[in-house]
Amino acid sequence: MVIRLKRPEIGNEKGGYLYLSIHCNASENPDTDGVQIYYSDSCPSLKNMTNKELSSVYYENIAELGLRKAGMVDNPRYIVIHKSKMPAIIVENAFVSNEGDLELLMDDNFKTDLAAAICEATITVLNKSVE
Repeated sequence: MVIRLKRPEIGNEKGGYLYLSIHCNASENPDTDGVQIYYSDSCPSLKNMTNKELSSVYYENIAELGLRKAGMVDNPRYIVIHKSKMPAIIVENAFVSNEGDLELLMDDNFKTDLAAAICEATITVLNKSVE
């Protein structure tokens, strides 16, 4: 728990520009699948886009890999979101509790494509933030 609380503090101390927390999701319901993004428009945002717009770039890029769009959720309660002094989002790439998503996450080609989609989204967001 202590490390979890320090992550946004470390980002703040280092003067981070964007806090991107990348995870795989899980649910008690094994049918739940897809990509989810958590953000808050009540927290700091980039110059030219809201946190919802920023989140949408990641959401769309990752969904293009064939994952169901499971939702973008405005939720400022997560520590990494509300304690960060920079725009912060949580990207939940897929559900390890779902057989189909887990199969994708175990596939090296999918993981490479997922990493590329996240990188491409980051480049898009950073370029847009300096327009």
